[in-house]
Amino acid sequence: MKTKRYLKDAILILLIISTLFLTVQIWMGSNPVANGNKSVFSVIVDPIIQLFSHEQEASLSDSLGNLMRPQKIVLNQSTKRAVLYSSDNFFSKVHDACDNLIKKYCQGTLKILSKETVPEEVYYSALKENSIYINYGNIYDYRLFFNSICGETSNDLNGDISSLREYIISLNDNILNNVTIYMKDYKSGNVYRYIVEEDKATYDRLLTEYFIDKGAQTLNYSFELNFHKQESGVGTLTKLVFEPKILFHLSPVASAVVTPDMNRFQDWSSLGPDTIDDLLNAFQVNPMTMRKYTDLANARVYVENDATLMLYPGGILKYQAVESGKGLPVATTSDKGTFDIYSAVTSAVNFVVDLNHKLPQNDTNSLRLCCDLVENTTSKTYQFTFDLYVNGLPVLQIDPDTGKSCHAIEMTISDGYIKYYRQFFHQYKTGNVGETIPPVIGAMDDLVDRLNPQDESIYVLNIARCYVDEQTQEALLPQWMVSVNGIDEIITVK
Repeated sequence: MKTKRYLKDAILILLIISTLFLTVQIWMGSNPVANGNKSVFSVIVDPIIQLFSHEQEASLSDSLGNLMRPQKIVLNQSTKRAVLYSSDNFFSKVHDACDNLIKKYCQGTLKILSKETVPEEVYYSALKENSIYINYGNIYDYRLFFNSICGETSNDLNGDISSLREYIISLNDNILNNVTIYMKDYKSGNVYRYIVEEDKATYDRLLTEYFIDKGAQTLNYSFELNFHKQESGVGTLTKLVFEPKILFHLSPVASAVVTPDMNRFQDWSSLGPDTIDDLLNAFQVNPMTMRKYTDLANARVYVENDATLMLYPGGILKYQAVESGKGLPVATTSDKGTFDIYSAVTSAVNFVVDLNHKLPQNDTNSLRLCCDLVENTTSKTYQFTFDLYVNGLPVLQIDPDTGKSCHAIEMTISDGYIKYYRQFFHQYKTGNVGETIPPVIGAMDDLVDRLNPQDESIYVLNIARCYVDEQTQEALLPQWMVSVNGIDEIITVK
């Protein structure tokens, strides 16, 4: 009896499966949808595909929002000023409020009362008002910027802004309770002023709260000191010309000491075979066909087809495709004709996040994109750099091949393929605050002595604090990092 019952159950299950199979086949071949353009199968499956697509976009937006966070935020209230870095507890509070304002604009829930182009001097004067200055330190393509904030690449600002490096939220309208947003398009050079219907009291409270609790810092913008002018007061050319919005600390700046954290991953010998296999898989190195050896620098070398993966002592990973080889495919589309800066950054961000998640105790929250992200009109080859941030400041490394300061991650992507990738997998911990760094002006004297300008002025694009790891296992003291127009090398001065 039991055998017959089991046989009946099996036959019933087979009949149900065959019925479902035949039904799906009929659906796939029919067009019962009213508009006649889609089959039932596509109507059912497409939303599922779109759901996963939206999840991927949301994940990309979160990654971009983290990796493209501002280099610094400047608070301005009357004559009071303060610079916030990501290590400051108040940084996230201000950043979230400003992001929320731009997000509401992107989503169309913010009423725009007026829009106009204004002279650059008006842009600068907003920094002397009650305002919040969000500075990213690099120029970003508008699609990447808006995706990082609201997960979308298209909004009403697209017609104005092609690329931007910063924006200002001004609260100086004493009559109406509105907020003014200033944005500069770095492609056209136009400065736009948007007056929006938003309660400025929210942002005024942030300024007041900070300055009551923390107090002000001794800061001046370059344009206030006339350091942005090429001619000196006596009719001669100045040796250094500074971007107008560069901030000058007129007194020594206190910073925390940073030291290498030897209790966390510092070398490949500490990793198990499973983690090494994960790294090989990430670079599509086949253990069955690769060649493996140890070179004179005691690096583990894996050779696979037209590329080489090297794991150097001290936590350095390097991937290099041969000149004639394509490299590591990372593009999300096979159509290389559509591969642009947006596709390249998407590929770079996804790869870096996935790779770092394969290593123990490595956190992508400490990484930040630190290069301009704009379209390359001459080729489809893009260079990307990421810095490792500790205590709100980047930690530069010393390249063992050149002996010069370099970023934590450098990568080259061409036509959807990674041609070169190098990363320092180092970890650090923060000590007590107390070490001071000399004022910027003193450091600029050292810069003049080093660059020795003759007939032309040197244009300084940006000045920021940093640490430099010279791999001496000693404490890292803060320095000034200077970006100079026309010089790719990272310049640091103490």
